[in-house]
Amino acid sequence: MSQIPDARRRANRRALAGFALLVTLIFCLAIASMANGIVAFPVAEYNEEATFQAQWIDGYIRETLDYVRPRGTADALNFPATYEAAPTRLYFYIRGTATAQARPQGA
Repeated sequence: MSQIPDARRRANRRALAGFALLVTLIFCLAIASMANGIVAFPVAEYNEEATFQAQWIDGYIRETLDYVRPRGTADALNFPATYEAAPTRLYFYIRGTATAQARPQGA
């Protein structure tokens, strides 16, 4: 292992401390500028991405639920059987339909 002179160690520590101070200052300025609204997030871009994701999820779920969705009054009356036949991962979405099982009070 090589021996590093003390003067060089002190210089390296000063350089590291200076770099850490610079990084901390830039981080604080970034947080302060976001908090004051100087730097803003691209809301339109985020909304576009959220819309795309919602449409993709809706299409995927709609396609998957199409075979268990009630098609008439008789199907709606027998919905618990349809609900139990659906894949487990879709229970949350099926419960949100108009023909879903009634939720107990307080739930």
